[in-house]
Amino acid sequence: MTKTCLRMLFAFLSVFIFAACSNDDDGDIKMKTPTQQTVYADQTTVTDAIKFVASNSWKATVTPVTRASEVEWLTLSAYSGGIGENSITITLTENNTGEDRKAQITIDTGETTIIITVEQKATKKDGTEPENGPSQNYADGDLITKIVQHDYYKHGSTREDDGEDTYEFFYDKNRRLVKIVRTVVNEIDYESSYQGEMKDTETEVETINITYGTGTVTYEITTTIDGVEQKEKTSGSIVLENGRAVSGKQIETDNYGEYVSTYTLSYDNAGYLVKSTRKENGEDCDDEVITWVNGNPEQVLWGYSGSKQIIDKATYGNVLNKTNIDLNWFLLDSEGWDFAAGDPWKVFAKMGYVGKRSANLANSMTNGAEYGYSDYRMYTYTYELREQGNMPIKVIKKNSADYGEECEYTIVYGN
Repeated sequence: MTKTCLRMLFAFLSVFIFAACSNDDDGDIKMKTPTQQTVYADQTTVTDAIKFVASNSWKATVTPVTRASEVEWLTLSAYSGGIGENSITITLTENNTGEDRKAQITIDTGETTIIITVEQKATKKDGTEPENGPSQNYADGDLITKIVQHDYYKHGSTREDDGEDTYEFFYDKNRRLVKIVRTVVNEIDYESSYQGEMKDTETEVETINITYGTGTVTYEITTTIDGVEQKEKTSGSIVLENGRAVSGKQIETDNYGEYVSTYTLSYDNAGYLVKSTRKENGEDCDDEVITWVNGNPEQVLWGYSGSKQIIDKATYGNVLNKTNIDLNWFLLDSEGWDFAAGDPWKVFAKMGYVGKRSANLANSMTNGAEYGYSDYRMYTYTYELREQGNMPIKVIKKNSADYGEECEYTIVYGN
């Protein structure tokens, strides 16, 4: 997925007009419009209308050429008319999809048919990608709609089932991600002094609502437990330039007050994220510095303890990182990798707003190896791919230590 942000898209709109054969030498429709028109896509009305002279009454229809079952982004000022000179204005919406799209306008007199093909490009005039959100060059069936994360806790040679989290992903008509819902059923451990209602489990639901503005993207997280909304809330926002986040803010609110984290993100000449500089409640934090090798982030330096650096590392195999949700930001879930994205929830990273994505999915991740943490471990990842597009449908995360969390991710694609 390419990284783009929401704003007015400067892209070419090319209109090609082709006249079909007529059984009348003079023709039922005489076109007065040039055979090719080019305008910028941020113009909501095409400057040059479709102009023609009809010798019979006519009807116009609009049909899609690419994907959608109907064309919502193109409308006409008239869909029927009579004999004589006629002019039809084409009205467009901005192309926020990140992909080219086409529609056909058919003008039919009953004897003669004129086909007008309208193509709206996804790139700006200078050839760069628009800044109206990450590219959504995916068929509906290739969009991730659910990830089920099944957790285990490892004790030596045994594993205990630790429940599962379900993530559901929702999109608007332009295939932009607008909501993520995480549902987890937790077992409840009561203290002996507890006097309230006793129950075995509680269902926690986190809803992340995503909003697009001009040059900004924001989210807000609300949480319910057994249907009761909690006071704790989290929100995040980013400012975008050239399709990627350059600064952001995260706010967490609870019964004790408000916690604010701000950050700036830096990129190299190739467009890869290389540094996150943060402040927490106004206090400077250690930078997170990412090193890239062969198109993949191989390590993040995320702090010091005395003179010792704290570094998390990753290795990569041959599985391509090409799903619309950037799965690497799900899999690289150590403290260093979390804060490397600026916002530790990594909502914007998963959406593709933190620069050029990694080429491949991780094979392994080490957590705090250089620092010599007592709980240092390596996680390994294996993948099961579907035949269509070689996209992952299952990921197994294993833990090299004798204890700790292991996971299985099941990935569902659909409309």
